[in-house]
Amino acid sequence: MKIGFSGYSKIEGERFEVPPPKGLRVDVRMNVIAYEAQPDGSFRVRFSLHVQYGNLGMLRLDGYLKVEDVEEGLRKKWLREGKIPEEAMVQIHTTLARICIPDAVVFSKFLNLPPPVPLPVPPQAKKRKEDRGWEVGFA
Repeated sequence: MKIGFSGYSKIEGERFEVPPPKGLRVDVRMNVIAYEAQPDGSFRVRFSLHVQYGNLGMLRLDGYLKVEDVEEGLRKKWLREGKIPEEAMVQIHTTLARICIPDAVVFSKFLNLPPPVPLPVPPQAKKRKEDRGWEVGFA
């Protein structure tokens, strides 16, 4: 199965005029909204990535993926059950994360919002007991 990015249909973002709260919670939701079978045997999948920054702001990316070369058994199951099979959904969400999260990081920077991914915490320097200088510790 090949999954290709067809592009964004809507990009929306807003930073509200409030001071950022301490301990800001960032919620990221990736949703498959709908899909339709194409005459060439592929599927067109509509998605939405929504990032909510509490009362600080929001970011939303809507777009389409094209799913091609679907195995015949999986395609029949997809059409018969009327929903995307779990094995295809995992690949679709992985593709969404790979494509959309880096874009969301860039767009969040334009709005002066934190990136929608946890950043690594640098190691803290610790003062040695002998007071001979600094030592870097990794936790």
